[in-house]
Amino acid sequence: MDFKIVRATGEDELAVIRDLAIEIWPEVFNSIVPPAQVDFMLSTAYNLEALRRAGAGGEHFHLAWLDGLIVGYLALTDFGDGHGKLNKIYLRKTVRGLGLGRKMLEFAVAWGRGRDLNYLVLNVNRRNVRALQVYREAGWVHFGDELIDIGQGFVCDDHILKFDL
Repeated sequence: MDFKIVRATGEDELAVIRDLAIEIWPEVFNSIVPPAQVDFMLSTAYNLEALRRAGAGGEHFHLAWLDGLIVGYLALTDFGDGHGKLNKIYLRKTVRGLGLGRKMLEFAVAWGRGRDLNYLVLNVNRRNVRALQVYREAGWVHFGDELIDIGQGFVCDDHILKFDL
């Protein structure tokens, strides 16, 4: 099993991330939030312009490769004040359960340590039980809660988790 994570730097790779989100998000979130909210979030956060803005704002996108195929993505931000954020981390359903999510979290931790950050945070929907279990098993701890109004009557009801570096 040849697994690697590579920084995404080009416009074509942003399109790949968009397409992965369109594939992965409904399967992950349609049982957690209304499908209309998933569609709204995909249309607003994963169109190419939104991804370009996120990159210009400091998000570092990465693609996860398994045996020559792209199987997921993640995005990280260094805020320049000693902390960073794991903004996005997603895997295709076909490769979940192989330990790749754990490897992606290890990559995020190494990325943060390489920048001499003190800690990383992430947001996770409080009803995303599987993700919460993976994060907790990897050492992430509850740091707070956040209810985010994302527009059109939709909210993100999240736990904030923290990993001390």
